[in-house]
Amino acid sequence: MDNELNEKINALCKLSIEVKDGCIKYLTDILHKNGNKINWRNNDDIEESVTVSYDGGNHPEYASNVYSTVYGVEIDERGFITLDTEDCSEYDISYVPTMELIDICSFVDSYQEELNLK
Repeated sequence: MDNELNEKINALCKLSIEVKDGCIKYLTDILHKNGNKINWRNNDDIEESVTVSYDGGNHPEYASNVYSTVYGVEIDERGFITLDTEDCSEYDISYVPTMELIDICSFVDSYQEELNLK
């Protein structure tokens, strides 16, 4: 690869880390304001869904799911942000790629009223 492409790749990686950190801060702030948990599993007012790629946990050979529906987000007892998904009720957000984390933040932001968020 040439230097120009390498520079762009390095800039993208740096920006991706900054965006992921910003998303985690956004979710942390909104979760703290709302009792550390937001759940939309049975919310009929929300007509869309958001998905993440689930790695399959201890059984990636058969349990992975590239479109695992997210039903909620919370801060667990250890202080980590986890997702309630169709495949795992406590999926650590650190496993979620930046672009999918952006989708979660956009979903929460778009449905603040329906989720009764403060």
